[in-house]
Amino acid sequence: MTQGKTNNYWNKENILMGIGILFFISLFYSKFLLSLTLFSFVFLAIANEELRFSFSGLKALARRYKSDPVLWSFGLIFLGVLLSMLYSSNVQQGLKHAQLKLPFLVLPLAFAGIKVERSMMLKLIYAFVGIAFLSAVIVSITYLLDYNYYNDLIGKGQSLPTPIQHVSYSIIMSFAAVSAFILFLEDELYVRLKYPVLIIGVLLFLFMHLLAVRSGIVTMYLGLFLLILKRIFVTKKYLQGFGCLAICIVAPLLAYYFIPSFYNKVGYMLWDFKQMLQNKTVNYSDGGRLLSYQLGWDLFTDNPWLGTSLGDFKEVCSNWYQANVADYTGKLNFPHNQFLFSLASTGIIGFIIYQIGIWLPFIKGKMFRNSFSLCLYAIVVTSFLVETQLERSAVICFFLFFAMVIYRGRD
Repeated sequence: MTQGKTNNYWNKENILMGIGILFFISLFYSKFLLSLTLFSFVFLAIANEELRFSFSGLKALARRYKSDPVLWSFGLIFLGVLLSMLYSSNVQQGLKHAQLKLPFLVLPLAFAGIKVERSMMLKLIYAFVGIAFLSAVIVSITYLLDYNYYNDLIGKGQSLPTPIQHVSYSIIMSFAAVSAFILFLEDELYVRLKYPVLIIGVLLFLFMHLLAVRSGIVTMYLGLFLLILKRIFVTKKYLQGFGCLAICIVAPLLAYYFIPSFYNKVGYMLWDFKQMLQNKTVNYSDGGRLLSYQLGWDLFTDNPWLGTSLGDFKEVCSNWYQANVADYTGKLNFPHNQFLFSLASTGIIGFIIYQIGIWLPFIKGKMFRNSFSLCLYAIVVTSFLVETQLERSAVICFFLFFAMVIYRGRD
């Protein structure tokens, strides 16, 4: 009887949940563990019911992967990096980009062989929201222990200390906040968790204003706006929808007056804008961002079809700054736009491959019909306009994991 219980406990579903929890923790706290969990998903996909390597499982995995364009199309992004290396003189830098984009091949391949029920999808999202909330608590405590110092820091254009790069962290936390509200509104399996997850959603909503990272705040509001539109026009919950819309309009105004970090962030933005008017750009946040757009456009027009290649991109960008910016201090900014980054580094050909890899799964997999995947895409793709978050491993893994889990478990 004990053996039966043990076998029942060590089934694929429970192991998937365990690896998923480790994956969420590693997103915030360990790059090494993040790499291990990626390949753990692949092993789980191949393993038989006794959790041993299976050649039949490997063959089934390959068949499923090849037959589903939602899965293999993400691999086009990895293919685009490999093509870029063919005309790169710096192979070492090219390999770094290939390693960075490897999850576009690994995670869809893994989930070709991992069965995800809707109940498991919801469990994983609940676990993610909970772990994200705990990380928010830690960041908030750090802030409160010396809030005057951190408020001053934000007023100078810097950020609160976060487990990973602050913009990446804000994007991931943005999805956590929105997901909490989706769970409250749409989950019919775990009814007892409705109000606890609503409370967490509200606290994460407030935390995003305290964190005061613009990319995260804007993408969170965009995700919430899409949910509100769905409540109004799809489910016909007019009073609820317009009430939430009113809250979203008033909330930034209240945050400006009652959350010091948010207030200081707005103040810095206004000061930074004045610096731009005085043509002081390179050493300041928004001015430097605009200058990076000029960099990207110049590099793209110089090599419109193939770009500079990803391997040579860093060196070419550095040369451009030295040639075009008088007060350049050695701080290298890539184009702060994922689309422009792609055009400049891989040209029109690479850009087309890249866009097919991103959008074919969304369209072919009808991900726009599911609130989680709709908001996931809205949050991540909107960040492309002002950031290059798909050049950071945490956001790549985060985006692919949830795209795959939601695609496989939405029904």
